Amino acid sequence: MLSVLSRAPRALLRACAPTAKFLALSGRLGARHSSWELKPEREERRRSKNRSFEASEDTKQSCAEMQRLQREGRLREALDIYPTIQEPNPLVHTMALTICQKANWLEEAKEIWEKFPVEERDVIPYCIMINILGYSRRLREAEELYEEMESRNVELDLPAYTSIMNAYGQSGNIDKAKDLFQRVPKQAFEEAELRDKERCFLTLMTGHAKLGEYAGAREVFVDMLAKDVRPNRKHFNALISACARDALAETAQGVFDLMPQYGECPTLADWTALLACYRNDLAATRKVFEDMQAAGCQPDALAYCKLLEAHVLAEDGAGARALAEDLAANLPEKGTHPVLQRLVQRAERLP
Repeated sequence: MLSVLSRAPRALLRACAPTAKFLALSGRLGARHSSWELKPEREERRRSKNRSFEASEDTKQSCAEMQRLQREGRLREALDIYPTIQEPNPLVHTMALTICQKANWLEEAKEIWEKFPVEERDVIPYCIMINILGYSRRLREAEELYEEMESRNVELDLPAYTSIMNAYGQSGNIDKAKDLFQRVPKQAFEEAELRDKERCFLTLMTGHAKLGEYAGAREVFVDMLAKDVRPNRKHFNALISACARDALAETAQGVFDLMPQYGECPTLADWTALLACYRNDLAATRKVFEDMQAAGCQPDALAYCKLLEAHVLAEDGAGARALAEDLAANLPEKGTHPVLQRLVQRAERLP
């Protein structure tokens, strides 16, 4: 079986070399809230510290119940409370939008947005709604909300710019996203919290990764380091994922091997991204798969898809069918993955 040990380009290794300065960075700041105020995603919480509205006791209790259900992952039940609240204030509308963002419910979010008075919308709900539209690839609608923010002179912070950059990236318009990043006011960037900067760079890197543009993702990565923003696991995942389209296994392995130097332990998502890069080398793919299991990462359906794809691309019909049969017998729940099913059909046609 082939060894999968390899090196990343020297330029990448130099750019990624950890420094004490990066390791000392931290951004675990938060904002205090009263007991009943909205507690959506962490970045919205931090930006909500000065948002306080009058509310009845019934509204406070309803908000508390929505928060509890949301924390428990019972998103539909949490959202069902929203229409029962009489005269909802901006925090209530924003909480409902946050639930829709977590569940990726576009139509429900649009209904809530229509009930949200324009004059009461601030930067936080705009960002949430733009993100929902972005992930749904409704770019024009996301742009219209961004333009509405600007026309209303809503104060934009880095997460606001990142939300529209994400919409561009999700729609494959990475050049527009990077152009907007270049126009972010210096003050907005410098005043942003570290995690917001991390998310901004990740958004750009992910946009390149979706297009299989490793060089573009690496360029953003180097720029991030130059701006004293330390990468986290997701940034490395974006770099590895950017290698998948062209199966740049050696480069992906070099990035993967670099993660421990930053104190990042590869997760299943990172192993799976690496598997995709090795798909043209069956022996190496199997070795990575075995290493993943030895590291304590149990493969999911997507990881098995990558392994099965390597068998199919190698025209190893016997091996592919044996793997498919093993999955059907021992892990039937994984065999229902649609991509896996298509690969199984291809395997059945191989000699």
